[in-house]
Amino acid sequence: MKQVIGLIREMYKTPRGKGILFFGFYFLIFLILIIIFKFSGDGQYHEKDYELGNSYSFNTSYVENNNYHFEYIITKDNTKYVYVGDRYDDKELFTFNNKEYYFDGNKYYVDDKEVVNPYLYSKFIDFNNTKSLLEMATYDSKTSYESGVTKYNFLLSSNTINSIFDNKETDIDEEPNSITISTSNNSVMDEITYHLDSYCDYEKDCNNKLEISLNYSKFGEIKEIVNN
Repeated sequence: MKQVIGLIREMYKTPRGKGILFFGFYFLIFLILIIIFKFSGDGQYHEKDYELGNSYSFNTSYVENNNYHFEYIITKDNTKYVYVGDRYDDKELFTFNNKEYYFDGNKYYVDDKEVVNPYLYSKFIDFNNTKSLLEMATYDSKTSYESGVTKYNFLLSSNTINSIFDNKETDIDEEPNSITISTSNNSVMDEITYHLDSYCDYEKDCNNKLEISLNYSKFGEIKEIVNN
């Protein structure tokens, strides 16, 4: 250390040495700033930050039992699409756009006439897909309220959605999508909300907003589904 100090003193005695010390000092400051910037981050989420996978502990069995009343609200830009109905086993009876739909587990009907699947973004409504997405999403935060409701927030990349839905590998650097899970005071999941602005922008399917809210209630109270 003394030798280094001595060398610096000797260099400082000459104009050339002063110049070398001057540029060396500022190079060192510049290098330190680069290191600080790299490790502190820029406040944005990148792929490596949220494509890490996750395990969750709230109770999803009530939804998986397929006996509930539901309200699905899809908000695409400034337009809302609302589906309200009941599910029992693999059958559904619900209303959408003032029409009553019957689903027999395989096909959709209106007045006994087969129609195309009326669900927009039906892949996000299928809870089997939701489980896969949750398992690959990354936990972000949790908020508990005095009412007993707890909301869990997860981050989800469009790359993950593409790999699960379409078996497609993509490399998108983006603000992450997110999933919010709401549970009641006995940790039963009763609401799933997808915030999919980035995914929708990537798919060129909306201008700035895509939100899918899946609300479940009356677990175990649906006796049967009958096509009227």
